[in-house]
Amino acid sequence: MYSNHHSRAAHDKLSKALKNKVELIGLRMAVGARTSDILRQFLVEAVVLCFGGGELGILLGRGISVAITAFLTWPTRPSVAAVIAAVVVSVTVGITFRY
Repeated sequence: MYSNHHSRAAHDKLSKALKNKVELIGLRMAVGARTSDILRQFLVEAVVLCFGGGELGILLGRGISVAITAFLTWPTRPSVAAVIAAVVVSVTVGITFRY
């Protein structure tokens, strides 16, 4: 029962989001937007959202790292390569699943 309620709520939310996207596409096409313009808008939206999520994840990870160093005295150092990889993976996932 509990799981069914949450899956139904998720389904309703996703259905509403899809309906809003369809309305947005229809409105943009009605005012003269080309298909490439609409696809570009969704691509930029996906990249911005995923980049923001990646940055939030990096900040959260760094905060946890600082807390571990402070409370457990384990030395932790940020890795530039790991930060770049996190952002690249985040944006790639956004482009792949959104575009």
